[in-house]
Amino acid sequence: MKQIFLFGAAIALANCSNGDLGMPTVAIGSSASDLAFLNAAVSQHAGRNRPSELRQVQIYALPDGSRIGCGDWDAPDPYGGFGGYAPFYVRYTGGQVSRVHLDDLTGYGPAQTGCYSAHARLTGASS
Repeated sequence: MKQIFLFGAAIALANCSNGDLGMPTVAIGSSASDLAFLNAAVSQHAGRNRPSELRQVQIYALPDGSRIGCGDWDAPDPYGGFGGYAPFYVRYTGGQVSRVHLDDLTGYGPAQTGCYSAHARLTGASS
């Protein structure tokens, strides 16, 4: 029984990771196409039929060719109105999104953790 519990706990923790796999990152400039892609990913994940407002966007390149987009999105309050800005995290390769995290107005969650981790593994300067 203990082995089953440990196995289940390991799977649960693996599913909670932000997916950066500990790879070094390089900060890169954000192009208009990157910003449009991130906006579409955030809006779709938030279930919106309108674009989200993004700010303080930073994009990190990983050695495996994927990218991580971080910044703040215009998060709704509990009633659906504009509540303020909260962290977002989008990992993508080419045109395919592999992971999206949208934190709530507390500003703490997997997006904040993933973006902090990407920044902490920074190995190069912005280009």
